[in-house]
This record gives sequence, structure tokens and C-alpha cells, in this order.
Amino acid sequence: MLASNLRIVLALSYIGLLFWRSRVDGHIPEYWWIVIGVYFISVRLTYWGEEAWERWRMRRVVRSYSMLDPVAKDAALKALWSTSPRYHLGELVKEEGQAEIGDVVERYPFSRSAKVQSISAFWVTSALATIVFAILILLPESLPQVGGWIVWAGAALLAIAAGILRTRMRFLDSVLEVSRFGLTEVDTTGGRRTILWTAPLLLRYRKWPKRFELSVSGRHDMIRLDFDRVGIDRAFRLTLDYGGFPDLSSQGDAA
Repeated sequence: MLASNLRIVLALSYIGLLFWRSRVDGHIPEYWWIVIGVYFISVRLTYWGEEAWERWRMRRVVRSYSMLDPVAKDAALKALWSTSPRYHLGELVKEEGQAEIGDVVERYPFSRSAKVQSISAFWVTSALATIVFAILILLPESLPQVGGWIVWAGAALLAIAAGILRTRMRFLDSVLEVSRFGLTEVDTTGGRRTILWTAPLLLRYRKWPKRFELSVSGRHDMIRLDFDRVGIDRAFRLTLDYGGFPDLSSQGDAA
């Protein structure tokens, strides 16, 4: 609705501009084709913005469903009364991946969209850093000294960001395992980090990035319960149950 209203305002504004200039100059201005071109580009931008907004909203809906306990997720999808949206949303949620539940050890991977976003951000950041460094190397005289140092610092920050994203990409391939004995994080090399439920536990909530962190009192290592893992709602509830957390505040520690 907002984009439609904006397109109406743009159309009336450009018509009013041409009419006003025609009255002032006594004829249609010679640059009328530029005005029309800018108008069509503006309208196209509103369509692109509207599509991006709808994709972002759908992404949030799919993420919300994929976070749910698989049983609750299936029940929520079945509760949708319209068949076509239910099927479409169900397919999108299925593409995010599935948690393995019902066994002695339950496994919770990261969602597909979280991995895709991290990979895309890594390659875009790496490409920008490479381009900027190439310009500095191939065209060293094209920038003044101060500007060159600023550009170099920006390229260095992009390279650092790419390194951080690369590390996150490896982390997104990890799997969270929950059993009656403890919580385990398994990385891509098969390495395992385990916290037993019998240990003195601390559970913290981080606002950014949104996640819970389970650790042992007196130790620095931790296991993260990221919101981007499929079925994380079930994994979190099991953590509360097995870890003996009777109550949880949204801030601070629970033990």
C-alpha cells in the first residue's frame, strides 16, 4: 500500500512539474525526456523496494516457523486454512532443513538461509576488498596520499570482515546435539565440545546476535544456542529441562 501511494505521488509530482514549467516557459521544456526517464526509474525503484520488503517479511515468517519445535511447526502449518499459502510456506520451511528428533541424541543444524546469507556476505566483502586493493596496487597515483590511506584502511576493514565471515561459515556447518547426558557442539572436523547437565551451569541471553549461551561456572568456554538453528525452540526447552533451570529471565544469568 505504501509503495502504491508513493507511485501515485510520484506521478502527480512529475505531471505537476511538467505543467508548471510549461506555463512558465510557454512550451514543454526541452528536458522533458529526462524528467520522464527519472520518473520511470523512480517507479521501478519502488517496485524493487516493494519486492525486497516482501522477501524480507517472508524470510522472517519462514525463520519463525523453522525455529519451532518440529511437532509445533507441523501443527502451526496445518492450522493455516488456505491450501495454497500453506503448501508454499511449508515448502519454504522444509528447504530450511530439519532437526533430527525422537532419538537418544537429537541434532539441530543451522538453517539453509543463514548459511546462504553468510556465504553471500563473504563473497561480496571479499570481492570489494580485492577490487579496492587492486586499485591501490595498479593505480597508486590515482589517489592523493591522505585519500589513499583512507581507502587502504577501508580495504583492510573489508578483508578483516571477510575473515570473520569465513570463520562464521565454518561455524554454521556445526551441529548441536542434545541428549539426557549433556549438550554437545560438533564442528565440521568432528571436534566435539560437551557440557554435562551435572555441571554447575550458567545460561545467558545475548541480545546481539540473538542467542543463549550455556557455560560451566568458572570456565570460559561455552556452547551457543543460536536462533538460526532449525528447531532451536525444542533444543532450548530441553536445555531448560535437563539443565534444571526452573525459571529464566530475559537478562542476566539463570543457574
